Amino acid sequence: MELKEKKNKVLVDPLLEKKNILPKFAHTLKFNHWSPTSLSLGDGPFIFRYLVLTQEERRMLPANAQMKAGVACNNATQLALANILWKFNSAKKLAPTKHIPLTKDAALQIAMEEFKEYRPGDDKDQTKAMHYIETIPQTIKQIFLGLEKLTGVSPTTSPVVTCEKHISVSDDRLLVDIIGRTDFEFGSFSGGILSPGFFLAELKTVHDRFGKLKKDGNFTLLNARLPSKPSETHLQQCAFYSRVYNYEAPIYLLYACKDDYEIFDSSNCPGLTKTGLKENYNKLVAVARRRERMLARYETMDRESILENIIADTDPNFSHPYFWNIGPEFQKRAFQLWNLE
Repeated sequence: MELKEKKNKVLVDPLLEKKNILPKFAHTLKFNHWSPTSLSLGDGPFIFRYLVLTQEERRMLPANAQMKAGVACNNATQLALANILWKFNSAKKLAPTKHIPLTKDAALQIAMEEFKEYRPGDDKDQTKAMHYIETIPQTIKQIFLGLEKLTGVSPTTSPVVTCEKHISVSDDRLLVDIIGRTDFEFGSFSGGILSPGFFLAELKTVHDRFGKLKKDGNFTLLNARLPSKPSETHLQQCAFYSRVYNYEAPIYLLYACKDDYEIFDSSNCPGLTKTGLKENYNKLVAVARRRERMLARYETMDRESILENIIADTDPNFSHPYFWNIGPEFQKRAFQLWNLE
């Protein structure tokens, strides 16, 4: 099946490729692309993270043990499956790199060594991190079981597997491209043609949580539960990946925890049908269009003036349960920008 390549392309270096055709406000703000992640945030957190902070400052935002556990699971699975890994090469450009899949044990060891380097921010996070050392291997086992179900055989004997592929869509309704990375592509895509059996898989992990501190000094353990249906944010991410392939490639959303896994697809989730995917993709575009109109109002101004005006126009929604979990120093800076301190 042939796909149009004019609008859907893999970017080697998004910033360099787009720098000559970005709108003026994007140049001023050094903002070169949308992503499913940035579009899933509220306006206030988006402005602070992606327009106020530099890339170096974003890298300083605090993580947590759950986030690091998810990264460990993803990394171990990709190291054991990928034939092609997208990453920065010696010229600091994003490019596909041939990868020899590791054994599951070797991949797990590397991922766990990286996870153990994480330094928790408080006692509760420390408790989580110690617990996840035990549960990450169990979660990875469930991921492999889920992927084996999708491939029909062990993933290690399936067709070519590509991970972290950087993809983009130039939508006629937008001034700035949307760029993202796929978790897993099974099969090949060459010359605008998908190989027989090609499909995408998006991975989400769910980890045990810890509640209140008990009298004995331990935190209550809340066992991870798989969702009964996918979140809207995850469906919109899948919709973007599907749009890149004109909704012709099947896409599966795999959730895994230490005890089980669940697979959502077009047969059990309306949001993953072709109609549902198009609707969810259009929701992403609607957010991007609204933000571009907001930014374009002030594009003749300098950076500080643009930020001052859009901050004045925006409700930061500081009461959101997790959008502003960015550490006290960054929170203080955000409060000051919105004149709340």
